[in-house]
Amino acid sequence: MSEVIRERLENFRNVMKKYGIDAWIAPTNDFHGSEYIGEHFKVRKYLTGFTGSVGTVTVTQKGAWLWVDGRYFVQAEKQLAGTEVHLFKSGQPNVPTLEEFLAQELKSGETAGFDGRVLSASEGKKLRSVLKENKINISSSRDIVDEAWENRPAMEKTPAWFLTMDEAGESRADKLERVREEMVKQGADVHLVTSLDDIAWIYNLRGMDIACSPVIQAYTIITMDGAVLFVQSGVLNEAQRDVLEKDRVFVRDYDDIVQVLEKLPKCTLLMDPEKVSDELYYCLPEHVTKKEATDPSVLMKAVKNQQEIKQVRSAHLRDGVAMTRYMYWLKHVPETAHVTEMEAADHLETLRREQKGYLEPSFETISAYGKNAAMCHYISTRETDTEIQKEGFYLVDAGGQYRAGTTDITRTVVMGNVTEEQKLHYTLVLKGMIDLAKARFHQGTNGQMLDYLARGPLLEHGQDFNHGTGHGVGALLNVHEPPNFIHWRLPDHLKTVFQEGMITSDEPGVYVEGSHGIRIENLILCVKDSQDGLLHFETLTLCPIDLSAVKMEYLDCEEKKWLDQYHEMVYEKIEAFLPEEEREWLKNVTSPIRD
Repeated sequence: MSEVIRERLENFRNVMKKYGIDAWIAPTNDFHGSEYIGEHFKVRKYLTGFTGSVGTVTVTQKGAWLWVDGRYFVQAEKQLAGTEVHLFKSGQPNVPTLEEFLAQELKSGETAGFDGRVLSASEGKKLRSVLKENKINISSSRDIVDEAWENRPAMEKTPAWFLTMDEAGESRADKLERVREEMVKQGADVHLVTSLDDIAWIYNLRGMDIACSPVIQAYTIITMDGAVLFVQSGVLNEAQRDVLEKDRVFVRDYDDIVQVLEKLPKCTLLMDPEKVSDELYYCLPEHVTKKEATDPSVLMKAVKNQQEIKQVRSAHLRDGVAMTRYMYWLKHVPETAHVTEMEAADHLETLRREQKGYLEPSFETISAYGKNAAMCHYISTRETDTEIQKEGFYLVDAGGQYRAGTTDITRTVVMGNVTEEQKLHYTLVLKGMIDLAKARFHQGTNGQMLDYLARGPLLEHGQDFNHGTGHGVGALLNVHEPPNFIHWRLPDHLKTVFQEGMITSDEPGVYVEGSHGIRIENLILCVKDSQDGLLHFETLTLCPIDLSAVKMEYLDCEEKKWLDQYHEMVYEKIEAFLPEEEREWLKNVTSPIRD
């Protein structure tokens, strides 16, 4: 593979020379700032061979450099070995940022290039400022990668479908009216939306253009008396177009977006610079006043309505059946079977596909045995695929997209003998997960305030985890959905107060390099107590928690009570869907705790 990468870089540099570009910047992004991107947009992977989910590459005539964060240091080192691509470990001492590197590497009068469609306006502003300060020219209007990448995959395009009112719980007309009310509050008469999950939510549209996210590639412009939806040809049929037009939503070709924006009359346009691309930001006429703010739909879609919640509960029931059967299977795999991490993940996918309404994973499954689980975002590959032994811990973090909703769950399974230290770590993680799940709190509370509930038991024993405690989850949308997060360190714009109807993950962990990783995750729904008005959480995830490594003396009475009630609920809801031997096993592992 290293020889292939060197050849690709050499060909790409010839194209750079043709267009007078001295440095090319390629982030991991599509035209919409999506978390997951289609094969067409995996330029960074094509140029470097690195397959992680994030990273930015810069190519010059002298070399190539890749920036990745701490989740991918080990993976990147392995995948870049033998290539000429140098690794920059973002955030580490003496490692320059992209902007600092370009200012040092390029001379005055030279040209830096990037595809303005795959850089957000905020990123573009920062980069442009540094380049301008150093008198470096900018080329952002041409995707020169297209010319170098032979047989580049086409952009994904799948037929869209509408959610029913039973699935969505609110009509697109009502959603558009709510968006317009927020536009008025912001002093805007036009709103540009480019993020695919927001567009999908507003129009009750879903598709399969992006892996793990049931959306279509689209843009939309909303005005006070109508809207324009820009999609690729063939995505919507005539009947669907007619339905949209009844709500004064008119369909145009996906590639018309720039032309329409360039011809906007004088107006105030609301947009989110973190999501709108550099190209769209700078194509707006000077007479258009830019109002930069978070898209109103972000908070709206985070607060699920009663019909969405009903559907999501149904999705968790189906997912719970698959996950419970998976845990039973793991516990009963014979030692002679020699099952590997990848084979185990495939078996889970098979079990999920047996469930009604299952569409696809909501993210790439983390199937990690032993020391591999100590890498928080580990993904098993052919090079790292490890056999699951009958000892230690196995961690699985997986989710599904169902017609009814989106799931995300982590279980750490005891495969055999574990050490006293591992038992203690497992128990502390479980305590933290329970303590957050049973929280009661006042309205106005944000995720920074709640974080210590899950992290506290670990901190008291000198342990911690280097990731967030919880993230928002969509309703048949993105598995990582802002704005609700739980983390002790949150920027001001993410200190969103919890509201009734928000769905969030609850997932503390412990990671000991070279030894083990433990994480236990449930999804929790924010609900309000009808008596005192306090907020608390309802657990949505339905799957037993392995108690065979728990040091019971570390759990207090309320934590044990929570576990008993949770396991009683799991058994009552799941048992009818299991074969007899699996049902008996579930009954045993969910039986009340005996002191």
